[in-house]
Amino acid sequence: MSSYYLDSNSKSPLSDSVKRFLLKGDFDFSNPGSIHKSGRKAREQVDLVTDYLYKLFNLKRSSYHLFFHSGATEGVNTFMRGVAAKAANQGDQIAYFYSSVDHPVSFAIARLLKEQGHITCQFPVDRNGAFDLDQLVGNITSTRRKVSEVFLNYQAVNGVTGVVWPLSWANRVKKESGCYINVDYTQAPGRVDQWEQLDDSLDAYHFSGHKFGALPGVGFSFINSLITIPALVVGGGQQQGIRSGTENVLGIYTLQLALEDLVTGATTDQILLYRSELEQLLQKTLDNRGEVIANRACYRAANTTYFVVKGVKAQELVVALDIAGLEVSAGTACSSGVVIDYYILEAMGYSSADYPGGVRVSLPPTITYDQLHAAKTVLSGVLERYLV
Repeated sequence: MSSYYLDSNSKSPLSDSVKRFLLKGDFDFSNPGSIHKSGRKAREQVDLVTDYLYKLFNLKRSSYHLFFHSGATEGVNTFMRGVAAKAANQGDQIAYFYSSVDHPVSFAIARLLKEQGHITCQFPVDRNGAFDLDQLVGNITSTRRKVSEVFLNYQAVNGVTGVVWPLSWANRVKKESGCYINVDYTQAPGRVDQWEQLDDSLDAYHFSGHKFGALPGVGFSFINSLITIPALVVGGGQQQGIRSGTENVLGIYTLQLALEDLVTGATTDQILLYRSELEQLLQKTLDNRGEVIANRACYRAANTTYFVVKGVKAQELVVALDIAGLEVSAGTACSSGVVIDYYILEAMGYSSADYPGGVRVSLPPTITYDQLHAAKTVLSGVLERYLV
């Protein structure tokens, strides 16, 4: 029986260039901090990828520090815990704003900062995953009078629902409120149009390689060069002291390979056509027994569909689909197979009694029409059994 992987938002399949590179087996194995020939070669590789990333995202070295890490979770922790620690060391207090549908890392950081005496503020979203921009600006502005600085965690693309918050909205919040903007950009590459065009007025961007076809366990962040923070990971002082530890040269190189494949691969318009076809099937099959979440949102990721079936547990449906050959998810995958999404549905106004979880289908960038057609057949067959 064939199996179809449609869980790209959890982990994207390795890009073709990354797979070819791994099969070749010609790896830089040396420490890029060493001064011998092999070490210099490894350092050159890291520097070349660094140059590529600044060029791809059209950011200036004078405006942003770039550092590599294990993924966006570490990047967000480094930035937010760093600015909070710096403020505390100076006897100051910061405020941290995050949304009711953010990634679990935002909730964990909020709890930590609150324990340290900082102010945390969660803001709501509506049924389509959008926030009230004017209300948010007003709340941030009033809070700024009480603290030294305000930081807003801004999830550009929600990895569960696929709802997109354009960077232009964040730009406006920053201009009108004067807060710092920390952008979770993890799910943007390859999923939104013009994803390479970052707004250089915002203060931090975080990426995870496994979300766009690079090796897992490697990512990178851009941080406003005017913001100095104490390191989260200390040791040998690598990467200008921002993140100690020997750089993962092999993983870092795959970042460039995977991003190059995204740039030259299928367009978001093509993926969007596939998603639209999938959602037409869902709407016809579900009728009044379920719905596609945030299907009326102003902006959505091209590859992501999140749906609910009334009275059906999402985990049960995911298992049934897996047995039938369709690999999807029930939300944000954390440790030990635990999937967390219930808080997102509740935050968007859905009753957990009526809709005990949702199912996320996230198309990989390399999906073909034949694969989509086969996946639709599997999905339709399984859903019809539950809708009898």
